[in-house]
Amino acid sequence: MMRRRLRNGLRVVLEPNKGKMIAVVVAFATGSRDDLPQKGGRRHALEHLLVGPTQVTPDPVEFARRYEPFVKTFNAETDETSMMVYIETDAWRFRTAARLIAEVIRRPYFSKQLFADEMERIKEEIRIWNDSPDASLEQRFDRLMYYPDSLANSPLGTIREIEQLTLPELRLLHRRILKARRMVIVVTGGFNPSRVMDVLEDVFGDLPSGHASDKFDLQYQKLHGRIRLHRQPFEQVRCMIGWPVFGFNHPDRYILSVLAHYLTGLNSSPIRVTLDNKGHGYSCESQLYHWQDVGQYTITIGLAKEKLLTALQRINKVITQVQQELIDPGHLSDTVDNLSLNAKGKFNDQLESAQFFARQIINLGQAVPLREYLQAIRSVRRAELRRVARDLFVPRRLFLMAQGPLKNIRVQHIRKQLGLRSI
Repeated sequence: MMRRRLRNGLRVVLEPNKGKMIAVVVAFATGSRDDLPQKGGRRHALEHLLVGPTQVTPDPVEFARRYEPFVKTFNAETDETSMMVYIETDAWRFRTAARLIAEVIRRPYFSKQLFADEMERIKEEIRIWNDSPDASLEQRFDRLMYYPDSLANSPLGTIREIEQLTLPELRLLHRRILKARRMVIVVTGGFNPSRVMDVLEDVFGDLPSGHASDKFDLQYQKLHGRIRLHRQPFEQVRCMIGWPVFGFNHPDRYILSVLAHYLTGLNSSPIRVTLDNKGHGYSCESQLYHWQDVGQYTITIGLAKEKLLTALQRINKVITQVQQELIDPGHLSDTVDNLSLNAKGKFNDQLESAQFFARQIINLGQAVPLREYLQAIRSVRRAELRRVARDLFVPRRLFLMAQGPLKNIRVQHIRKQLGLRSI
């Protein structure tokens, strides 16, 4: 891995390999967390316009026909802390790909008609999200855990917020974020590093430097757990249970990565065994996220209403056990081996690894090479897993959101199964 800077301070990470493809990610250190109250979805809306027609080619169809013959993937996405535009193509086409990305982010076509059309598309995207039980559950859970912090903001915003958005607002936002010190470029694949740097200097080196993004400082220890039930006419209950955790730069991050994978990442994981293998749901899912200052570990289950309380009791039993006992050394070894394979698979995917590195730089301040990550997880010890479980999985910071056919289910019933006195 090579770390560079352009003359204007723009951070660049190069990860050359022997692949025949190349992925280029241009990321901005801004996301929905920077949206103001009642003004959500601004970054996501701008992202839509940054992969559309440009001032050079303002016609949408003509613009698409320009890049479709040589691009495998050309898209953009926005999350809580980043907005990125990315492209994947043949390695020998890097110069063309870099110039295309430079064109879309520097010279987007901000016409009234294009703006109106894209806002309608975004409203349809929001409706799809709102109608999805899993997506709406995740959105409610984030609001439950983080509100009033801006991490509770939905990247999409609401339909009302999109309807109130104006084109001049997006033009202003575009000018504000197009600063070198608020950006990251990651290139992965088969390429010559010196030639790539020459091209990047040519197409991005004259951007204004600007200032680095502001730092966030939400302390996970100060978040107080809550339980909420949302009754809906579904056939199945969807329940998300989780805890706030530390951010990207915490020294225990690798220990938690192994712990989370042990608990829910394997078919032999104790929570999966005690739920899926016993018929308490179809498949439990888990997520571990880290941002700059804070993160979250969550477990999501879908099951019949009459199984909910038993499932929660079983989860609580597993969590308590890992806090009290050292896990089996063989199971720890298997967990690390499997986690290593997952990491190698991610790093071998040009685009996925480029996106991952970009988010690391934005949230952590640096990109961690695969070898360093593998060394870190292989050094994790059983006593460290128990210590981190005791530190993080505490009752006062437990959050739970359930939605579906919850008639006759009360918060006090859930508290009892989880061994909670009050939340």
